[in-house]
Amino acid sequence: MPRRQPGITKYTTSDGRTLWQYVVDLGDDPETGRRRQRRKRGYNTQTAASGALDDARRAIDVGGHVFDVEHMTFLEYLELWLDGLPNTNKTPRTIADYRNEIRRYVRPHVADTKLANLTPLHLEHLYRTLVKKGGQNGNPLSPKTIRRVHQVIQKALTDAERKGIIQRNVARLADKPSTAQLETNRISWTPDELRTLLTAAEGHELFPLIRLTALTGMRRGEVCGLMWEDVDLQRMQLRVRRTLGVIDGNPVVGTPKSRRSRRTVDLDDETVDILRLHREQQAEAAEFVGEGWHQSGYVFTTVIGTPTHPDNVGKRFTDLVRATDVPYLTLHGLRHTHATHLLSMGQNPRMVSERLGHADVAFTLQVYGHVLPGHQREAAEAAATLVDYGSSVTTV
Repeated sequence: MPRRQPGITKYTTSDGRTLWQYVVDLGDDPETGRRRQRRKRGYNTQTAASGALDDARRAIDVGGHVFDVEHMTFLEYLELWLDGLPNTNKTPRTIADYRNEIRRYVRPHVADTKLANLTPLHLEHLYRTLVKKGGQNGNPLSPKTIRRVHQVIQKALTDAERKGIIQRNVARLADKPSTAQLETNRISWTPDELRTLLTAAEGHELFPLIRLTALTGMRRGEVCGLMWEDVDLQRMQLRVRRTLGVIDGNPVVGTPKSRRSRRTVDLDDETVDILRLHREQQAEAAEFVGEGWHQSGYVFTTVIGTPTHPDNVGKRFTDLVRATDVPYLTLHGLRHTHATHLLSMGQNPRMVSERLGHADVAFTLQVYGHVLPGHQREAAEAAATLVDYGSSVTTV
């Protein structure tokens, strides 16, 4: 197509009608370097053509790219939105998490949907699909992940609305899965199921890591990032001071997500004994490998002493779970299980919150309050006992 002057012009059709058209530059082609333009014809008035030109000029400019909004898919917008996030205050870890959630949970279901045609119904269908079979191997996706997917989509569309790329943020209009619907998915194992899993894990190379996670509720990154200098087996406690996360497939050392996440965690006798034996076996492995051993200082390492990759831990744990008769949950299920068991035994929620490293106790109760269905009955009886104790009159 020959290059035209950008702007609005009128033209005459073959049947003698006078119509209007616009031409807008789309920037240079990244492969050929040639200037790209878009022309659209058929407007009855100059005003209509002018409005369409304004819409076209509100093309996205994210990460140095210019795109045709009218024909762009929702997925294309999300990819470009991700490319532009390094220019904001988002950390590399956060951006990597966003990218992973979009790749795993959004791309398979909305790949061909046009951004301009996206509706609340598209997102509601996505959430229902994730609730039923959005996890690994067609298993239900965890409530926490579904909420996170919704938050990422809403953030991306909020930015698009703010920049005038779309007229409204349909994520605000979509009905999210209700809390009751999400909670139909299991997030923890029963004590018997956890006992079965731990028994099956005995002798497995991950057993010390699994035991520690199950009996402390530590996050995967916190366990993988644990170093011996932060473990005091004499005092039976450890300090959470760093994490080992994954960005673009590579392990990255970071700091805990909040001030409350940097904490001291007490250990039980059996876990201390298992860690003590694990340290002895690690020292024997280092002696056997000799000069090829990496003195990384991490508690959980590869066969040559380098930090164990968090993703590999997750995959090997999944294989172990699938080889047992317990319901499928990811490694994070051990954290949920520890919290659930503590609260169901009547432990103080504030203590549980501190042990897990939550930002506050309100968040702990929001996530795990449903596991305490009988506590209102106990509270009612306790209040009645306090009021009626010693009284000869029973109040109904």
